[in-house]
Amino acid sequence: MKTIPTKKYFQKIIALTLLFITCVNWGQSQNSNIDGSGDEPEVSFYGKIIDTSGNEYQAKDFLISRKYKKIQVYAIPPSTDIDPNSNVTYLDLVELIHQQTPDTKVSIEVKEPGKIQTYKGRDYIAVTFTATNGTPTTYLIEANRTVTCGKIQGQSVEEKELHFQAIKSIIITSYENKKEKISELVTKKNN
Repeated sequence: MKTIPTKKYFQKIIALTLLFITCVNWGQSQNSNIDGSGDEPEVSFYGKIIDTSGNEYQAKDFLISRKYKKIQVYAIPPSTDIDPNSNVTYLDLVELIHQQTPDTKVSIEVKEPGKIQTYKGRDYIAVTFTATNGTPTTYLIEANRTVTCGKIQGQSVEEKELHFQAIKSIIITSYENKKEKISELVTKKNN
């Protein structure tokens, strides 16, 4: 005599299937990306970074808070009683570098490294972004935000993560869009 599967049997099968799917997806998400957040960024930025200790080194794959676009910065309010979150600007490093000419570079400078300004109980640092057209604009950014990059040492790359408090300046000299490069290679191969 055959037994009819029970409701508990089906629940166990569904639970095991969901567990299996979850484990497979988690295993696939592990990699060695410079920022540890998933796939390599589709855009690599190259340049140099100078920290507050005076160390200067070549680096690549700059990310601010693990992003290269939609970086949230704030206008400086006239009073510490006003929340900077009421005036938000979103920066895109690609857009800042698009109009670059040979004699200009994108720079990100911390005017007073380590100096924290408090607005409405939150800590910020003033950071000046100079686009390739040469127009500097100073914004506030949360003091706990970080810059991740790969410090280039000969043929190897050392992963770095710095808080804005430890940065004096970043100068971006060029960028490479990996997605466009792959698209170009596929187009050349097909022609």
